[in-house]
Amino acid sequence: MYFKIAIKNIISNYKNYLLYFLTLLLSISIFITFNSLNANALLNDSQTAVNIIKIIQNLLKYISIIVSLILLFLMLYANKIQIKRRNAEFAKYLLLGMQKSSLSRILIYETFSIGLLALLIGIALAYPISYVFQFVVFNLLELPFKFNFNTNAIYLAIIIFIIIFILISIINISKLFQTTIINILNTENKQEVKEIKYPYIKFCLSIICLVACYIIGIKNGINFNYLFTLTLILGILGTVLFYNSFTTILLKIIKKTKFYLHTNIMIIVNQINQNIKSQSLTISIISLLLLLSFLLISTSFGYKNTIDLMSKNAAPVDISIVSYDENVNNPIQYLENNGIDLSNDNIIDFTEYQYFKPMQQISNIDNNTINKINPQLISLSTYNKLTNQKISLQNNEAILTTGNKDIGKILKKYTDISININDVNYKIKDTNYNVVFYNDFVIENQLTLILPDQNINNMVDLKLPSISIINVDFNDDKSNNEANLISQIDLLNKKTANDENSFYFVCYGHNQLILENRISTATILLILFYLSIIFIITSLALMALNEFNAILDNKNNYINLYNLGLSMKQINKIIFQHVLTYFIIPLILLIVNGIIGIKIITDFLAVFNKPNILPQVIIVISIMLILYLIYLFITYVLGKNFAKNIINSKYYN
Repeated sequence: MYFKIAIKNIISNYKNYLLYFLTLLLSISIFITFNSLNANALLNDSQTAVNIIKIIQNLLKYISIIVSLILLFLMLYANKIQIKRRNAEFAKYLLLGMQKSSLSRILIYETFSIGLLALLIGIALAYPISYVFQFVVFNLLELPFKFNFNTNAIYLAIIIFIIIFILISIINISKLFQTTIINILNTENKQEVKEIKYPYIKFCLSIICLVACYIIGIKNGINFNYLFTLTLILGILGTVLFYNSFTTILLKIIKKTKFYLHTNIMIIVNQINQNIKSQSLTISIISLLLLLSFLLISTSFGYKNTIDLMSKNAAPVDISIVSYDENVNNPIQYLENNGIDLSNDNIIDFTEYQYFKPMQQISNIDNNTINKINPQLISLSTYNKLTNQKISLQNNEAILTTGNKDIGKILKKYTDISININDVNYKIKDTNYNVVFYNDFVIENQLTLILPDQNINNMVDLKLPSISIINVDFNDDKSNNEANLISQIDLLNKKTANDENSFYFVCYGHNQLILENRISTATILLILFYLSIIFIITSLALMALNEFNAILDNKNNYINLYNLGLSMKQINKIIFQHVLTYFIIPLILLIVNGIIGIKIITDFLAVFNKPNILPQVIIVISIMLILYLIYLFITYVLGKNFAKNIINSKYYN
């Protein structure tokens, strides 16, 4: 019997469940989609592909724990609004003599029925969405596409959401048993709205904070220092103060105009002002979450393109064998003694050399970025061999090089450069601002000085810190030869790990670096997408729930308007304008903050590459706009339906 009542309640009030159901449905679909990767299904493919997918699969599982907590909060909040909406209905049941235990059973049946329906539809939707998702993943990783749906994702989603439903049911039952009929009815009339103090001062402070945030952010860029932290603090503080004061000031301004005398405007402005007063912090969080999601998704592909280009530029040879041990003497001979021959037929050429790091250096370049860099030193003969040149230098002359475009731009501003190293003043004879000497995860050549061979020999006598490098190029089958040499070096490191006279070598293979950078960027992109989509859904759901809650709180206003002669069409228009205005408010700062944020990020990425993020921005705006309109429409339908029911009902609170 109770199950039938629960089903009947759901059918008769299906419009009121739309917002809750949609949020639940989207959450389930996205949760399953991002956990649908199946590394085990790729066992017939390359081990590399399997390892990559396993890494991403495991990371997404950990991120899903965070997402589960976010969804738990969202479901609890949505449930709270839903319960508030039905207070009068619960009071009727209790007045008719129904026991609280019986009413709690109805709530449990309703919760699990809606959850089960959302879970089934969510699973059905997750399958086609997962196909698109995996297609994008494999393309990002530049692996051959092979769709395999991981059924464990469904089981995980079922477990997570059953736990959420159980928690919601426990909370609902607990609240039901702790309250009385009078309390249930009185909760609908409790609207505690605190008056906002000093709105003009807060508004001025918000503008100051935001302007300072923009100026410091643009000048400092993405440099993780105290200015970057200050930029974030000013942006958050400015946003909170803005939404805490804006509508109060706007209301006072509108009240002084004839525009305010229009009935609709008067009602909407007062209701919006009341909402913002009680929810300014929530609206600030929503605006910041939407901003974060917009920036993360919009700039992520620009980041990927930049990293891809950097990884290719950072690996000029097939493989670099590097030893950071300062006492390495003749590393090639050491490798040959341990069974690794670099003179075999597969290797075209190899170059052995040393980098030296001076203890101090003094330059006449008045730039903090340059002066913080301790340049590396290599000999002229090594430089000529690496670059296929025949340059000569006097004892007091040097060549200044870098592989960092940003540093190169700074150096180009200076025509007469001299650098003092170990009490020797070197005049820069030539420059090369686009050269990388050996493989690394990022461009290793931030600043390198090329000195005459005799001067470098003096560095050896001074026993300065050094790095030994062997660059190797293969004639053919580069991928397999690279993998084989890396494997041999790894075995040597393990074999001699406990030998005090041994040296440790690190291998940076061209293909290995590109692949590992590809994995890291793809993983970061997927995590950013995952969190961003959850943030967008959470933000829009919170907006819709808060607005619907405001409509519930203003039910007496709609009844009074109807009694004063307004038609349902006019009341519906007021509700629509109220919902539309509420949804637009978080966009006021989102647009400005988004433009500034994209400029800061693109300026940072432009140092390495000039990414074209316009297509991504258009796609993200389109997706956000579609979700925005869906939630706005559902909120309006719910509000209109509620107003209609409350006006037509014979039961007035």
